[in-house]
Amino acid sequence: GSTSTSTFDFRGPNLVEALLSMLLMFTIVAMIFAAAVLVSHGVTSIVLRPVEKMLSVVKDVAGTIFASVDKLARTVAKRNKQDDDDSDVEEGNEAKMLERVLRKLNALSELTVNKSPIE
Repeated sequence: GSTSTSTFDFRGPNLVEALLSMLLMFTIVAMIFAAAVLVSHGVTSIVLRPVEKMLSVVKDVAGTIFASVDKLARTVAKRNKQDDDDSDVEEGNEAKMLERVLRKLNALSELTVNKSPIE
């Protein structure tokens, strides 16, 4: 008998399949990266910007309060230098100063709540 021999060359199709698999992997990585960027942008706009705005308002309010307290403290210190003998009056002034500071804190917190109500 006669025998026949056949050889098949799959190098070309295997190379195309490998290249397409690599292209698929790179496409998936690019899509995941794009999704991560979109989620990051969404979190920034939904969460971080309002928190930063709120912290900015708190910082401004605290700066105003500390400036008022500093001014009142200097006024009390000047009065203390003038009236060293009147310790009862000094205690009254400190209580009045504390009361004024608390009123200012209350007024500022009401303004802040009225300006940006929490939903």
